[in-house]
Amino acid sequence: MNSQLNQHNKAQSNYFIDKIFLSPFFAGLFALAAMSVYFILCYALRARLGVFDVEKIGLTETLTYLFYGLGGGIVFMLYEDHLNTPRQKTYYYMCFLWFCALLREMGVQHWLTTHDSTAIKIRFFTNPNNPLYEKVFTFILLLIVARVVIWLLYRYAKPVVSGFLKMHPVHWSVVSFSIWVVVTQIADRFPSKYRHATGVDLSEPVRFFLKILEEGGESLLPLLFAITMLQFHFLLQKRNLLKKNIVNENEININENITPVKTKPSVKDQVKVTFHDRRLFIYINSICC
Repeated sequence: MNSQLNQHNKAQSNYFIDKIFLSPFFAGLFALAAMSVYFILCYALRARLGVFDVEKIGLTETLTYLFYGLGGGIVFMLYEDHLNTPRQKTYYYMCFLWFCALLREMGVQHWLTTHDSTAIKIRFFTNPNNPLYEKVFTFILLLIVARVVIWLLYRYAKPVVSGFLKMHPVHWSVVSFSIWVVVTQIADRFPSKYRHATGVDLSEPVRFFLKILEEGGESLLPLLFAITMLQFHFLLQKRNLLKKNIVNENEININENITPVKTKPSVKDQVKVTFHDRRLFIYINSICC
């Protein structure tokens, strides 16, 4: 009875991973659902507290650090997938950018300057009142981050575009992550740009909406990153299983050519590799190497 229950639970788990979690739409739909819940919570708390300031509600900061901790734990647990492989450099670079994003959420841009409000803006470098050593140190840090981002774009921009057009789940998750980065930046910059262009501030409800979009989207980014890494992990496991089955099938075919017809065929019945499995193996192998 217990064995049947375990098999049923395993089948349900495999169905969720194969049909839902590894769907190319999972990350995007998850982001939309999570943001919808976040909007509902913020508007409900706003009505209760009577404030239009998202930061005063206190939900954003808690969720941000919670999601960064959860996402960082998942990414760290998956390090063996990339250790001693051609992907190891990419893994380290992605962890570096994740750490930089966490520092930015903690306010590292304010720590780098003693005279200005933030060090990650052009006005910081053009302001003559800011010390030269602060500008040089900040410029070096930005140069390191830019070098990592450029390398990743050079290495993966073309495969991501190609994989997106072929409906590959990992590449769709990467695109979903990138879209949310752009959305949060637009929501952050739009109020000041609008005021500069028109001389009029946006209404308070509109600013509240954009602030929720910005803060909620930034809180969601570490989860989307973790989802992408988990999808890659499960695809890697599937690749290894398919590789094992293909090798076993090839060995069986070879043995059939050199052994008598009377040999037991039971092994062949256990290993069935379809054309779809081989195509899936080729795709997973292309992104896992």
